[in-house]
Amino acid sequence: MKIIKIAFSIVVLSSLSIFGCKENKIESTNDIVIRLANEPEHIHPILFPNALAREVYQYIFNPLAEINSETLELDALLLTRIPELTVDGEGKFKMEAEIKPEASWEDGSPVTGYDYLFTIKMIKHPLTGADAYRPSVEAISDIIINSTNPKKFTIIFDDYQLLMKENALTVEVLPLYIYDARRLSEYFSLGDLKDVVKLKQLESDSSFTEFAEMINDPKYSHDIVSGSGPYKLDKWEAGQVIILLQKENYWGENSTLASLMSNPDKILFTILPDENAAMSQLSTGEIDVINGVTNETYKVFSDSNKGSDNIDLMKVQMPRYYFYVINHMRPVMADKSVRIALSLLVDVDQYITVFESGDATKLTSFVPPFMPGYNKDLKPRSYDLEEAKSVLESGGWNDTNGNGIRDKVVNGKPTELKLVVYASAALSSNICLLLKDAAAKAGIAIDVIQKDFATIRKEHLRTGDFDMVASAASLDIVLDDPYGWYHSDNVGEGNLSRYSNKSADSLINIIRSEPSMPKVIKAHHELQAKLYDDVVGIYLYAPKDRVALSKDWIGSPSLRRPGYQANSFKIRN
Repeated sequence: MKIIKIAFSIVVLSSLSIFGCKENKIESTNDIVIRLANEPEHIHPILFPNALAREVYQYIFNPLAEINSETLELDALLLTRIPELTVDGEGKFKMEAEIKPEASWEDGSPVTGYDYLFTIKMIKHPLTGADAYRPSVEAISDIIINSTNPKKFTIIFDDYQLLMKENALTVEVLPLYIYDARRLSEYFSLGDLKDVVKLKQLESDSSFTEFAEMINDPKYSHDIVSGSGPYKLDKWEAGQVIILLQKENYWGENSTLASLMSNPDKILFTILPDENAAMSQLSTGEIDVINGVTNETYKVFSDSNKGSDNIDLMKVQMPRYYFYVINHMRPVMADKSVRIALSLLVDVDQYITVFESGDATKLTSFVPPFMPGYNKDLKPRSYDLEEAKSVLESGGWNDTNGNGIRDKVVNGKPTELKLVVYASAALSSNICLLLKDAAAKAGIAIDVIQKDFATIRKEHLRTGDFDMVASAASLDIVLDDPYGWYHSDNVGEGNLSRYSNKSADSLINIIRSEPSMPKVIKAHHELQAKLYDDVVGIYLYAPKDRVALSKDWIGSPSLRRPGYQANSFKIRN
């Protein structure tokens, strides 16, 4: 479980696309079949930590530790215990960790500190695709492996940072022997990666660049996928099914921790975009689990009384929310009056009623009301067409040519108030279309373009070629570290909105480095207020997740993303 999903993973909103139905028959009574609305592009927790892939890779990879969804404390998975954060004589923070003697990889070889060191090097290497993770391990300055016992190691931090202990321990550890078989990571140290002069020299070193090319090779996130978790990748048929097989003689098979359990013999992920078809298969026993069931589909299905008695619907508030990413480097979107007007034109109450049947929480900032650090003094903006018009007029936006679209001279150039908004799948598109209709009444022309998320990420979010993108963000239930999302250091990387503000940067620096929690909370509240005032993004709502489970299985929802852990489910006798 990742603590910092700051450089979050923007994910596709719920899909209702209609495609042909694909069936995967259960090979034994102890095989569980899970429906995926879309196929993940990759299975790699470090390079592609998105919600869709997580549904699969959570059973393959283990971090050193994870946050317990009930106690909100760290549980040791690979570790013998949770290490204490101490300060040495030089004022450096450190943790002495030890991996369980029995913890092993798929080939039976032991998990050691060298695997952890390699994983951190992979993340810190500037040429790998680990952008989303890089800010979370920034505080780690060195990892020293015990000379006599490679399962023991010391993690050293130069300076205090918010959540540095949690971030260091909740990184999924990858096996060195598979992902770096040539041992290219041995040619550079963690110290080299933070030394500007040394790093410049390394850029001309072929082994340094080859390491990144090897890590980024797609085969290591599709064909070769291996970790210390209870399951291994058995088969991946493109567009049809991904099958995970329970490991034989698994080192953690007797554990009482849910993440280490392996109750089903196989976990089959059937790729089925048509939600109605998936619900139908669930009722007939061909599918056992459907995550993210839309309220409309479940209502229609249950009202039909066709097989609904065979289904349990589990609801859980997930730390996930929907919002619009705003590109602050676009000339029109850089105008605060435009951003304020747009925030007054999103009818969040209507969205919650129409799309969630009221089963969602309205937002004011990037911190949902049920998350630690929420600033309760901020009041949600409400739909107000007349106020939106007034704000635009005050900002100098008027319809000078009578064509129904407001215009203004921006950077010396006559500019009409026309925006391009990208969306993926049905829900995000429908929300965008409602905004388009409301915006037209205020004199703003919006062109809604629907593309698959991979294309939006590659062609628009990463390049900056967009005005707004309808998106979703996932967090963990800890005080959020906003560095990756909103600090100017990360513009164009985790900070996809390209927002840059010195006051916000100062507050984020306090949040990350101040040991006093009351001061951290105060700065966090001030940052939320600052981003609220600047309308850095337009935050919509946090829906409750719905997990539909066949009554053939006994299971419960989890606050851990993606809302369930199928490996802990048991077949009903």
